[in-house]
Amino acid sequence: ASSWLLGRGSASAIAVAEPSVSRRHAVIAHRGHDEFFVMDVGSRNGTQVDNRAIVPGTRHRLRDGTLLQLGDMQVEFFVTQTRGEIAPLDIEDTEGPTEATGLGPTW
Repeated sequence: ASSWLLGRGSASAIAVAEPSVSRRHAVIAHRGHDEFFVMDVGSRNGTQVDNRAIVPGTRHRLRDGTLLQLGDMQVEFFVTQTRGEIAPLDIEDTEGPTEATGLGPTW
């Protein structure tokens, strides 16, 4: 199992330059071959999964195309396969990718 902290803080595996995102906002975890989950870790402005607010400390399954909202920032979660394996994490801004990596402008 692997996990990645999302937030504005320097300890975040996925750093976000968005004022409405907490320093320690949420964690995305990967388990098994293709199971991904998100959990809000007590953020100030909350997390939504497919336009539904989630309760901090509860785990929610992510699927390809799931919309995540962290504070005021909305992104689409997607999984890509590289060389027969699932890539650990790709998140795309819903406005569209701006870099060759497929990551949105604030990631």
